[in-house]
Amino acid sequence: MPFSMQTQGIWNNWVGTNEIDVVETTTAAGFNGNRIWNTWIQDVNQRQWTREEMEQMQAANAAAARERELRFATAREAESKAIARALELFLHVLRPDERETYEKEQCVYVRGSRGRRYRIRCGRGQSHNVELLGDKNEVLSTLCAHPGERVPGPDAWMVQKLTIEHDEDHFTNKANFSNHDLKRRLLLPA
Repeated sequence: MPFSMQTQGIWNNWVGTNEIDVVETTTAAGFNGNRIWNTWIQDVNQRQWTREEMEQMQAANAAAARERELRFATAREAESKAIARALELFLHVLRPDERETYEKEQCVYVRGSRGRRYRIRCGRGQSHNVELLGDKNEVLSTLCAHPGERVPGPDAWMVQKLTIEHDEDHFTNKANFSNHDLKRRLLLPA
C-alpha cells in the first residue's frame, strides 16, 4: 500500500470520518482538510533523500542523543551529590540512639510535641512514610506530609522529624491520614 493511502487512513480517523465519506472535509472556518493533509504529506511522499542527506540526518540525530545523555548524566550526578549532602545533614541532626536505629532499621522514632509517638520510615521515600504509633507500637495511621518532590529524601525526613518534635499540631493538620476518623479525633480541641 502506498504511503499516502496509509496516512490517509490516519487523517480520516483523526477528523472522525471514514475513507468512503472523505471527498472534501471543510471546517466551519473554511479549511479544506483533505487539501491540508495532502499538502502536509506531499513532501514525505515525493522526497527522495540522498545518501549524504541521510548520513547527515543520522549524524545529527546521534549528536542530539549524545547531548541528551550528557544532560541526563549531569543531572543524575547533581542529584546524587544533593542526596549525599542531605543524608549527611540528616544524620548530623539525629541523636546517637536515633542514628543507630536509622542504620539498623532505616527508620527513626520520634516523640511529638504533644507526646504522641511516630515512626518515620526512611527507606520508603518521603510520601506516606510517617506512621502514628499506639501504646504497643502498633500503627494507628499512616501519614503523608512532605515538602516538594524535588527535595532529596533525607531533607524531607529531617523536616518531618523536626516538625513533629516542635509543632506536632501543624504536622497533623497538614498531613493526609490513612485513618480519617483518627485525624478528626486528633484535631478536635481537647
